[in-house]
This record gives sequence, structure tokens and C-alpha cells, in this order.
Amino acid sequence: MILHGEWDKEDVYDSEIAPLMAKIIEICKRESIPMAATFQYCDQGENGPGYCTTTMPNGRASERLLRVIGAMQPEHAHVTLAETQVTDPVTGRTTLTIRRVT
Repeated sequence: MILHGEWDKEDVYDSEIAPLMAKIIEICKRESIPMAATFQYCDQGENGPGYCTTTMPNGRASERLLRVIGAMQPEHAHVTLAETQVTDPVTGRTTLTIRRVT
């Protein structure tokens, strides 16, 4: 089914997809696994679509994956995210937090 007109699922991305992506990013970093993922979470009409794109070539990506990464990049960034990783010195548990900067 093709959706036409303006729509916004950023809340779904934030509440359901982002926590899964945080785990995927953590695993890919730990294991140096190249990855690329992009989600279009809205279309704001004249303001255009909103995307959340994560790419991590990790120095191992194939030429094909590098081409995919290049093609996935939006024309201009809509949102900038920052990642913080904290390890509790007592429990050794690591928490990865991804937050919106702009």
C-alpha cells in the first residue's frame, strides 16, 4: 500500500525501532560488523521526508556496501544524533544512549 500526502511515524521510530537499533549498533561496533540501515519515518509535504540513517563501514565494508551507504545518505540532514556509552564500574553493565542533538 502506498501512502500519499503528509504522514509522521517518528513516535513509532523513537519508541519501537530506536531501542532495537541501539542494540544492533552496539553489536556491530563490538564485532566490527559493517552495517547500513535507513528509515523514512515521515513525509512533511513541502519540508520533505524525514530519515534516520545509520552507517558503520567499520573499515571492512565491501565496495558494494560502500555504494549502498552512499546512495542511502539524505540530501541534507534533518536530525543529528549523538551516542553516549556508559559502563557502570560496579556491575560492568554498559548502557548505550542515542539522543537527538538537532
